[in-house]
Amino acid sequence: MDAIRHNTFLASLPEEERQRVVAAGELVSLPAGSVLHHSGGVIDDAWFPIDSVGSLHAKMQDGAEAEVAIIGPEGLFGVTALLGGAETTWNEATVQIGGELLRVPIDSLNRQAGRTPILRLLLQRWAQALLVQTSQTAACNRFHSLDQRLGRCLLVLDDRVRHDEIPITHERLAGLLGSLRPGVTVAAQRLQDQEIIDYRRGRIRIVDRKRLERTACECYEAVASEYQRLLGPESLQQLTAAAAVPDETLRELNSRLLVSAIREQAAREQAEEVNAVTSRFFAALSHELRTPLASILGWSQLLQSRELDDDTIKLAIETIRQNAEAQKHLVDEMLDLARLRTGQLQLNVERLDVGKAVSSAVASSRPAADAASIAISVITGEPVLADADPVRLQQILTNLLSNAVKFTPRGGSIEVAVVATESDVRVSVRDSGRGIEPDLLPYVFDSFRQGAPAPSGELGMGLGLAIVRQLVTLHGGTVDVQSEGPSKGATFTIVLPRGA
Repeated sequence: MDAIRHNTFLASLPEEERQRVVAAGELVSLPAGSVLHHSGGVIDDAWFPIDSVGSLHAKMQDGAEAEVAIIGPEGLFGVTALLGGAETTWNEATVQIGGELLRVPIDSLNRQAGRTPILRLLLQRWAQALLVQTSQTAACNRFHSLDQRLGRCLLVLDDRVRHDEIPITHERLAGLLGSLRPGVTVAAQRLQDQEIIDYRRGRIRIVDRKRLERTACECYEAVASEYQRLLGPESLQQLTAAAAVPDETLRELNSRLLVSAIREQAAREQAEEVNAVTSRFFAALSHELRTPLASILGWSQLLQSRELDDDTIKLAIETIRQNAEAQKHLVDEMLDLARLRTGQLQLNVERLDVGKAVSSAVASSRPAADAASIAISVITGEPVLADADPVRLQQILTNLLSNAVKFTPRGGSIEVAVVATESDVRVSVRDSGRGIEPDLLPYVFDSFRQGAPAPSGELGMGLGLAIVRQLVTLHGGTVDVQSEGPSKGATFTIVLPRGA
């Protein structure tokens, strides 16, 4: 019975419940390489490692395999069959470090779990912890180097063995890591050369665990901290208290926890999306800043050579001017966005004719449209007066027109219309361009949000429309976009109050 307590899962059970589980099983000693559950086979028994360590493997059709979880005296094999899961398993469970295990028939353990709330709760926690390990291991196998994965694997094994050395061969380590033995041997040799580990004849001793932790990837710490959260001493105390709660209350609590977990996952996915969007923005920003800068530097160096004719000098000066203006425009947009977000941008409002402002914006956008053979038409009626900042209204309209020109292919058209009501004035910019994907439509005014490249191949910075929305909002108005989908154009509409 004392040996059984080496399995911390069993040791966490109250004495009476633990005795029932032990009485239903038998202690078995198995060597390394023994298969506990065959892939695709029926799970007849649950296995509780006492002083042994095993692993779950995913096997491919060509025979290749890789570890997805390492299980030792902290848990058990076969939990999926105990929680209403499939009776068969797609993962093969194999002993990696031989020793004793408690084998308990699944049917008997299931009956015990039905009568014992604490056992049922522990099984749920163990299943959750195992899911964390398998998902993290899958990511680890995809993104981290063999040296990092070997460090993680050795740390996990070291946590689960009951002696100073890890009795495992390079061949078995290679199987755990889904790698070839020579690669594992080279990686282990590097660790030995650094005096982090010492290995000989199928036994590995960790000499400097702190340095091994620095060598390993973050996956080890991520899984270890989650195990502590789910199955640590404080968590087990909470489970003991929860075991006395009626099942109906537990179901309610589980429902709340599920809702909380869903919200947490949604928040995590949103944060990951924000990080991805921000990364794409900075990549685009780097490109947008480097492109004109490269042109400016290149032409400047040519001018310094003083071996250019007059026409080439004029071209160099004009190219430098255009690229400097492009950089200035980008910096101005970033500063505007920063001032808008901090509330530092102030409007200089005056009564003005919106129709004239639209005509002025169209006139400034026409050269770019003509160069792309894009026709721009303007529909206005009687003069429409509204209270607005003329500079910022011009910026709003220019950004919308620039966006329309950018995403309209050659030979397309853009229509700008001004419509007034008693309380507001509406300006719509409709193009025959490539349209907006439904998934992107709700986010077109978000900062740094970028869709597919324009017909010219230009990706854009995702700043112009974000500035439009914030400037319109600052005027007390609204902006909206409609698109029936790809290749069906888009219509942007701003609505401004007419004022007194």
